[in-house]
Amino acid sequence: MGLEIIKLRDVDYKTAKKELLGYYEKFSEAFPDEAANDLGLDLETVHKIVGELIKEKRLEVIE
Repeated sequence: MGLEIIKLRDVDYKTAKKELLGYYEKFSEAFPDEAANDLGLDLETVHKIVGELIKEKRLEVIE
């Protein structure tokens, strides 16, 4: 299996949060790294946003 190069996009935090919420509305289950790769967002930023969305009760963890 080869390495995949992910090109990160330069988007502001508010836009990234909106895109991430839309992503989770479309794909109800996804790991943060999958969302980051698919959207071209920085993984650290995605983790921060996911944490906020969970605190805001707009996203929940499925176990």
